[in-house]
Amino acid sequence: MRTGADITAFDDAVLAHVQAIRTVGRARLGGTRELDDFTQEVALRAYANRDQLRDAAAMRPWIH
Repeated sequence: MRTGADITAFDDAVLAHVQAIRTVGRARLGGTRELDDFTQEVALRAYANRDQLRDAAAMRPWIH
């Protein structure tokens, strides 16, 4: 079972990667029109699958 500290650490890790997510989205989408939707979708998928992340140090490759 995850504690409040685990949840906060995960939140912080996802937030720390928002700019990188947006960079990937901008490269894939070729513009910014759908960038916010892309960023939100990636964040939602990260939260939905957070139990699959075994090592917080692997967040960057896992989230991308």
